[in-house]
Amino acid sequence: MIKLKGNGYSDKGTVKSKNEDAFLFRIKNSENLTCGIFAVSDGVGGLKNGDVASSYIMTELGKWWKGIFDDANNKPDIMYLLRTLENVIHETNISLIKYGKGQNGKCGATLSILFIYNSMGYVFHTGDSRIYRMSKKLIGYNFKQITEDHSKEVEKTTLQGIVKKSYLTECIGGRENFKIFHTEFEILKNDIYMLCSDGIYKHQSNNEMARILGKKNLFDSICKQLAVNAIDNGETDNVTAVAVKLF
Repeated sequence: MIKLKGNGYSDKGTVKSKNEDAFLFRIKNSENLTCGIFAVSDGVGGLKNGDVASSYIMTELGKWWKGIFDDANNKPDIMYLLRTLENVIHETNISLIKYGKGQNGKCGATLSILFIYNSMGYVFHTGDSRIYRMSKKLIGYNFKQITEDHSKEVEKTTLQGIVKKSYLTECIGGRENFKIFHTEFEILKNDIYMLCSDGIYKHQSNNEMARILGKKNLFDSICKQLAVNAIDNGETDNVTAVAVKLF
């Protein structure tokens, strides 16, 4: 049976006074069950309390996991797990909308979740954080983004010329009706998955990220290396990454 190993790291970066990113991973490797949840959330810039939103989302996911998997002998049905996990996302959205109204504004965050259950992976995603999959080939690796960005690129004319700016179109806590990107797939031994906030990928190429993820025997520091490389390349935003290795 495939087993899971996780790693995560977050840094506020070089400019911002606080970290509005948050992450979580939980793993259960047993004789009859391989299961894990991996998540990244990035507080929406320009809205109040982005750090509150991202931290709250991770807290609610942690409660969901604890409520189901605290019993060592419990092996719940996959359809029940997927249904209740999506319910948590929607309930969290409503709670953040109410909280934002109480603060005379909005309170939102992106959310990218990879849930692994035995031989399958399930994605729940809203916003412009990302999930990547790195699969082993006969020679080298195939590195690919498996989520869709919920963002829109707009051109603005400035004194320096035309500047392209990306605007978020979906998040948790923004409105009652929001989009969740879903996909599911078979997981394979030696796969590596990486979840990250946009601070990780804006100043790193796919080749750079794949090179770091492919380093052997350095998995325990892999997410910190991704964050440091982004900052070294000029990133000033919060940087957060979570990685999971299948073996």
